[in-house]
Amino acid sequence: MKECNLLIVTNLYPNKKSPALGVFVKNICDGLEGRGWDVNKNILTCTIKNPFGYLSYCVKTWIRVRNYKGIIFVQYVGISALPVILLSLINSNLQIVSNFHGSDGVVSESDNKLVAAIKKNLSRIAIRNSRLTIYPSEYFYMKMLDLYSDLRGRDFLISSSGGVSLSGFLCESSNRQIDFIFAGRMIPGKGVITAIKTIHGAVNSNVETQALFVGEGKEKKLLLEFCQHFKLTKYVKLKSFVHQRELAYLLRSAKVFLFPSTNMSESLGLTLIEAIDAGCIPITMSNGAVDEIIPFGLQNELIAKDEQEFIEKSLAAQKLSFSERKHISLMLTDHIKKFDCENVLNKLSKKLKCYA
Repeated sequence: MKECNLLIVTNLYPNKKSPALGVFVKNICDGLEGRGWDVNKNILTCTIKNPFGYLSYCVKTWIRVRNYKGIIFVQYVGISALPVILLSLINSNLQIVSNFHGSDGVVSESDNKLVAAIKKNLSRIAIRNSRLTIYPSEYFYMKMLDLYSDLRGRDFLISSSGGVSLSGFLCESSNRQIDFIFAGRMIPGKGVITAIKTIHGAVNSNVETQALFVGEGKEKKLLLEFCQHFKLTKYVKLKSFVHQRELAYLLRSAKVFLFPSTNMSESLGLTLIEAIDAGCIPITMSNGAVDEIIPFGLQNELIAKDEQEFIEKSLAAQKLSFSERKHISLMLTDHIKKFDCENVLNKLSKKLKCYA
């Protein structure tokens, strides 16, 4: 027997065209269904640049949500959440749970004054009118707490975006053919140019190097230009976004995972956790929630303060022996057990039951 109705409201969900889009939202849906919840989905499939499509979505969402008997679970407090948040102003009985991620509620440099004002007010209303708010990491919760005094005294949950299906895979193979792998959006702040500079440094050091870049974005063109200018094309392979299963396979073929993100909206880093689970040695910038992912005893070795230090630590990681990699991998995989999806989803389901 189903325990409760739950409606997911989101603008990110995998589809045929973009199978990597919002995979963690699907994982949360599947996980809650497996724990007895009757999960329905309300997905925004267009952008605000399509005003008629967006208006149609708002009207349909309004009609569906206004008298909804169950939990309305908002994933991403953004444009897809607007009709729900506005409804909460006139219907205080709605059981809204708001899950904040990344740039939700946090004004970025690319936001103009209007977008910044809308974002702040939407987040403030969502916080006031939600029964529960959820954050991917303690780092992100503290950041939101600094921005919104309304959070003080309100119920919240730290839940790592559905967690990761940990395989227990250990760095057993010494035959990892990819030296460096970068996987993520190639947009400003995510560090793809720092990553390719790292490859350039390895090649200049006369170390045999193979690198793989997985992803898409505005800076992919800069990546290609850099490769051509410094004649790195024979050392670098490119792939578009891939299915989660294929990404896991690629990560298991790599020695070092490059995570040079300086993006201020970095709220957790699920791909970083997946890379650790796959036996990669991660090199990261000191940013976001990496301190919660990398154990204290390895932070000096794996977390860089700036670009030059990032490159140096990456090149040092490339030269680690198999036994050294295995030792570090053991420490890392033990530390990330707290992100296991079974534990994360059990805690999420239990907390949601308090509002069912």
